[in-house]
Amino acid sequence: MDAKKIGKFIYQIRTEKRMTQKELAEQINVTDKAVSKWENGEGCPDVSLLPVLSKVLNVEILDLLEGNLPLENTNKKIYFYDFGTKDVLSKNQMSLIWNFGDLLCNSLSDDFSSIINENISFNKSCLDNLKIEEFYNSIETKAEEAFFYNFDFEHNGFCIQFDYNLGKSLLKQDSKVYPEISKFDLDSVGEFFAKKVLNNIYAILNEAISRNCKNSDDLNLPIPELTNSSKNPSVKNQFVVNPQKMCCLLSVLCNLPNGNSGLINILISKDFLQSEIIQKYVFCNIKAENIEFVEGEKLKTSPKLFVEFGRIKNQECELEKGKIFVFNKKYDQSYKTPYLDVYYKNQIAFTGIACATEDGAFAVKILSKEKPATNFEEEKDFISFRLGDREIEENQIEKIQINHILQLNQSVDFPQVKVYKNDCLIAFGEVIFVDGNYAVIIEKC
Repeated sequence: MDAKKIGKFIYQIRTEKRMTQKELAEQINVTDKAVSKWENGEGCPDVSLLPVLSKVLNVEILDLLEGNLPLENTNKKIYFYDFGTKDVLSKNQMSLIWNFGDLLCNSLSDDFSSIINENISFNKSCLDNLKIEEFYNSIETKAEEAFFYNFDFEHNGFCIQFDYNLGKSLLKQDSKVYPEISKFDLDSVGEFFAKKVLNNIYAILNEAISRNCKNSDDLNLPIPELTNSSKNPSVKNQFVVNPQKMCCLLSVLCNLPNGNSGLINILISKDFLQSEIIQKYVFCNIKAENIEFVEGEKLKTSPKLFVEFGRIKNQECELEKGKIFVFNKKYDQSYKTPYLDVYYKNQIAFTGIACATEDGAFAVKILSKEKPATNFEEEKDFISFRLGDREIEENQIEKIQINHILQLNQSVDFPQVKVYKNDCLIAFGEVIFVDGNYAVIIEKC
């Protein structure tokens, strides 16, 4: 038996199952030190342990003895991984919204402090990408009385939600200045409060647009009209047509002078965030660089099979945080995940599509086998954008068939693309979209 090969095999299967050495040791009644020695190639499991070890790892005893990683079959339960609805914004864009939250909190603090002549503080509490349904489900059990104000959310606007006591506490002292509050009609108070928040949002956005749009002094975002309101958080359909739609949630915590506090939830429509004026003048510091896609190049010495979004020639290409590389892979609503190239031994061996296994790992479903490339110009230097990889023996490549599901060493919980220069990891990136194409934005070098 080849101890090193068997050790690699045990390590690979154990980590794919997200087991620690201690957890594996407890299930087969040995010490974790024994498992560590096996994985380091310093010894092999006793023959008497093979039946229970193969059962725990869910592999054939023959594969265990030969150290051959098993190929997943077509019956493995998978989920097609939808890069398109994972998030509304990239992490770089989220950081801009987070910074916008600071400006909004300062603006609200100044505005409402001047109204009631007391210091009121607004502070950022949360920023998230989520489905509309997820937001409503999260608050249904938290508030019996909550106001929802819909400012054309379904098309190109906002939805603002808060506890009505918050609006009442902020504005009740101002009936002389604001006659609509004199009757203390809660609907009027809530609507006035929501409009105040919205006006502050648009004032900041229009200031940013004016600053970044040098050639058009008259370009302003019109504030959307109120289209619906309700105090019943369980009434979802009157606010959203599609509860599965993604949005951006910015939550702001208001601290009152009497010690009370309340949360303001601002839902930003996906359509608004992806509108031309916002992308051009608010997210204008994020620029995309289209690249030449290079096919047929593969590391000669790598023992791994790996999946790529694409690769580029390293012609003085410097990676830096925030830089975007756009690939010639279109985003198609029909399958929501790109066709990917699977490399092995300096050639594209397969094409497939990204999916996820039920235990939370990235995988690729093989769609076709490719003929080995033999007449391409080899490049000594290139940069590879990898979704994931796995070690695999050459004699197993022939066993891979169409519709096989190959699990990768990459978790869907952290869907980063690893960027390699030749065989060295040099950066991490995140999958985004630019003009309908898949792209990778550099997060960390």
